[in-house]
Amino acid sequence: MNTIVLGGGISGLAYAHALLQGGTPMDELLLLEAAPRLGGLIETCLAEGYQFECGPETFVDDGSLLDGLVAELGIEAQVQRPPASAKLRWLAHGGRLEPLPMGPGGLFRTPILSFGAKLRLFGEPFVRRGKDPQEDFASFIARRFGPQVLDRLADPFASGVYAGVPEQMETQACFPKLFEAEQKHGSVLRGARKVGMKPGKIFSFDQGNAQLVEALAQALGPCVHTGFRAVSLQRDGSGYQVQAEDGRRFAAERLALALPAGPASRLLQTLSPDLAELTASIPFVSVSSVHLAYRESDLPPEIQGFGFLIPRKEATNQILGVLYSSRLFPSRAPEGMVLLRALLGGARNPGIQSQPDQALVAQVRDTLSQLTGLRAEPAFVHVSHRRRALPLYQPGHSAKLATMAKALQAFTGLDLLGLSYLRSSVAGCVREARRLARSHAG
Repeated sequence: MNTIVLGGGISGLAYAHALLQGGTPMDELLLLEAAPRLGGLIETCLAEGYQFECGPETFVDDGSLLDGLVAELGIEAQVQRPPASAKLRWLAHGGRLEPLPMGPGGLFRTPILSFGAKLRLFGEPFVRRGKDPQEDFASFIARRFGPQVLDRLADPFASGVYAGVPEQMETQACFPKLFEAEQKHGSVLRGARKVGMKPGKIFSFDQGNAQLVEALAQALGPCVHTGFRAVSLQRDGSGYQVQAEDGRRFAAERLALALPAGPASRLLQTLSPDLAELTASIPFVSVSSVHLAYRESDLPPEIQGFGFLIPRKEATNQILGVLYSSRLFPSRAPEGMVLLRALLGGARNPGIQSQPDQALVAQVRDTLSQLTGLRAEPAFVHVSHRRRALPLYQPGHSAKLATMAKALQAFTGLDLLGLSYLRSSVAGCVREARRLARSHAG
């Protein structure tokens, strides 16, 4: 066997597909997944006529449609784009929703920032470069833009992207373009365009985000085996041997661990206790979703656009924000209905999943009432939980990855990949997985 891939999330699937595209014979490749389904965090659910995401709400296209993978799979015609109105995003401020400022002009017009905070923006190009490669995001933003931009803009942005809090996030690992703009050009504002700091365009598929997973599974065919829970890993000559809890064993010259850091750490213990300890030290946060559907006629006019985020200093409960799911993709709800999705938990609220579902639903309804005036009874309710869903790239994460890379040099044919390490987005995971696989071509 040439290669075994452990983990059927998006990273493992993209890695295996790239190997096939690069010439690895199908009978020389195995992808083994412990769960009964593939996709990892990507999960599209169907219930009562609603199509809703329990993982990432959308994908982000940087112009390459996930590094060319969509074209290779032949599913370009199934790509869905949101309407232009989705560009409208909201932020809770002063007990109401205000449009999120877009671009320099929006920053100077918004009521979210005081006049003094707006003047402070003019000074950003003259702030000295930071010298700490492990600087946290809160310090970075406060140093360059001031505390008000941190509290009112950067804080909700951090929770919306990573479900994190700025004080616990390394700037270089979480926002590498911001870090690069400062280090190379001395200013975020001056260097933004030069480092390619341009927001991507969101998209999904006709059958939801899971359509990407299904297309990959179909392309991989007999290479994929679900229900295989690996319990041990050891060297086998010049390769590796994996054993499942049911006693089955597989051996291959190359092994890719496309697993979350926790499971990867347990398998690595027999190979390298040091490497296992490093992977185990990556923390994760849990996130819960509450989906609610309402009749279009019951909705106030504020529920238009993409959705809203809630800064910590505006929060009255454990909600991070609300997405207007079927405003983005109308096919996600039956005609005449609107589907919303609230996100709760993250690093702000680590104990969120100990609460009963009805308590979470009550929080969401209370927030919608306060910020939008929506008081109608929902016609549909669904609650889902993702325990240890997202990694936290804490200060020191980049240095940790460098140490891990050195440790991996002792293990020819072993790859570590996935959301736990870098590229905390679907597009980033796909790109990194395909890069690694291509490096083994030929």
